[in-house]
Amino acid sequence: MAQALPRYCPRCGTPTWVGMQFCATCELPASAMLSRPDNRPATTNDFNDPSQQAMAAIPRQTQQGNEAYFAPISPQNRDFQADLDTVEEPAIPSQFPPISPLPPAAGNLHDPRSQDGQQMWSAPAQQPAPDNWNAANPSYPSNNPAAAGWNAAEPAYPAVNQAAQPAWGGQSGSPGLPTQQKTPRQGRRMGRILILIVLLVLLLLAGGGYFAFSAAGGHLPGSNASQASIKTTSLNSSVTYAGVAITVLNVQQSQNFVDDPQSASNGMVRLNLQEQNPTGVTIAWDYNQIARLGGAGQTALVPIYVKSKGSIAPGVTQKSVIDFVVANGGTLNKLVFQLGSSKEAQILIPLNGQANLSQYQAKTTTQNGKLTYFGLNWTLTGATTSWSIPKQQASNGTVFLTLNLTVDNTLSQEAISGSPFDYMRIKVGNQTIAPVSTTVPISFASGDMGKKGTTTFLIPQNSTTCTLLMVSQDPGTSGQASLDFQIG
Repeated sequence: MAQALPRYCPRCGTPTWVGMQFCATCELPASAMLSRPDNRPATTNDFNDPSQQAMAAIPRQTQQGNEAYFAPISPQNRDFQADLDTVEEPAIPSQFPPISPLPPAAGNLHDPRSQDGQQMWSAPAQQPAPDNWNAANPSYPSNNPAAAGWNAAEPAYPAVNQAAQPAWGGQSGSPGLPTQQKTPRQGRRMGRILILIVLLVLLLLAGGGYFAFSAAGGHLPGSNASQASIKTTSLNSSVTYAGVAITVLNVQQSQNFVDDPQSASNGMVRLNLQEQNPTGVTIAWDYNQIARLGGAGQTALVPIYVKSKGSIAPGVTQKSVIDFVVANGGTLNKLVFQLGSSKEAQILIPLNGQANLSQYQAKTTTQNGKLTYFGLNWTLTGATTSWSIPKQQASNGTVFLTLNLTVDNTLSQEAISGSPFDYMRIKVGNQTIAPVSTTVPISFASGDMGKKGTTTFLIPQNSTTCTLLMVSQDPGTSGQASLDFQIG
């Protein structure tokens, strides 16, 4: 079994460790410790031995560039390996006094290597053993500096180069002392302080946003002290816009509306509307663009608040709200609701409850005119004028004219007349107008009778006499047909 170093230096009593070269206190070589028979403690005669003195005098470290040089172990002890599992702790003779404890923050002075290639320190002079020294249990004495012979005024350790000491976990030399860590109580206190700071910042931002919103004229729902009295007048006035049936159910007047985030406090007018879609397509619109409130000699007012879905599916009925700012609620006899943009045919709805809106309703005139075109027999059965068609409002100064047609094919073969956009026109005064939409088929099978279709044109308002033209598709004017009719 390999011989192991004693747990303590036989000369000065300093603890040893595996692989050490010299005693950290008295610089006794490890080979000198191992060469003692049975690892016996050193005696005065041993230290007077010239061979032992020569081995003890081997320097621990020399300066060779930045590399440290360690004296080799003597050849006879080179194969020794400590076995900590089997070695027993030897007792330290009482004649060896204990060393003084290391001063705080002195680093690892048990390491025989020095900082930056410099010798660290020499063994302190032996002091008399303190009263609390126990030879049977050779541990470090009490931490009392006086009992250990500690001199606080002149500490027996070399000054440490602070600049050369790395932070905890450094890359060179012995590691420095760890930085002070925060306690859990300090961490919780800091967390509470951060939460309070965040809450304070949020409160300041919320208050600043509210004052800025108020300064810009905004109002939050319920921010007014109370709801002023409301006067409601029923209207039930219905018109059609872009194919949607819109009914003004009633008009309300008040100094304010607490459920309006933009409400003024010196007068408001509210229109409650109902929309219904009788068509087969989804229709969309924007009241902010098409709704205005006007009066005699006054500039039309734009809505300050609109509560509406903005679109409606086929067969659906829904409601909307439009608010206007009017001083003291205005006078209904002088207010007119305008529906339609400046580029559209506008519908004007007086709010006095006595509006005649018949001019905005679709009008159909029964027809029975006949003509022959492309070998087919055409019959005009009706003509309808309206201010709108599904998804489209008539442009300013115009109305839609929709012709209802039936076609009979008495030929023995199929007739392909083509698209009505190519050959069908309406002539009103000096204007010749092409269709905007049509459902007339482009071909008719042999024997087809009563084949129906419609064609829509955009004509000037108040037109009464029109001519349906079937333009020739052959060179010249051969094959052309026309039909005059009246509309009311």
